[in-house]
Amino acid sequence: KIVSPWLTDRIQPLLGVVAEFLASDPRDLTALLYTSSRCVAHQLWGGHDNDLWRMAFSHRWGTFLDYLSLQSGQRSWKAAYRETLAGKLRFLMEVFEREKMPGFTMSAMPAWISYAPPTPFRSAGFVAQYLSASKVLPELVPLEEAHRIRCCPVS
Repeated sequence: KIVSPWLTDRIQPLLGVVAEFLASDPRDLTALLYTSSRCVAHQLWGGHDNDLWRMAFSHRWGTFLDYLSLQSGQRSWKAAYRETLAGKLRFLMEVFEREKMPGFTMSAMPAWISYAPPTPFRSAGFVAQYLSASKVLPELVPLEEAHRIRCCPVS
């Protein structure tokens, strides 16, 4: 059966609220976007599923969103989500209190940052490869300390 346009017009605002709620978990968002009926799916996002993927990206990596939003051109947020989740995208950002060492207290150091998915041996976090004159090992910044990372746009 085809869902009547009258019904979908009445439930579209509710579906939008549900989609925003589900944007925090991409598995739920994917299930809603790609397994719902075509009529409901069209009413829900009307071809704007990229906006929902942007919202999902923002929920998970807000600082990375700031960085990518400064880049010009169109972006597939679904692809950006997938690549970031796999640790393939790197972002030039600043990290406060490098390696939590006393000499770096209250300083911000530039570093290439990527998301590090969890493994059986460590929890998820952010890998910071510092830009330094000397060779420095990368630091794993725990998710709980994501506030140490900030976007620093080019002037």
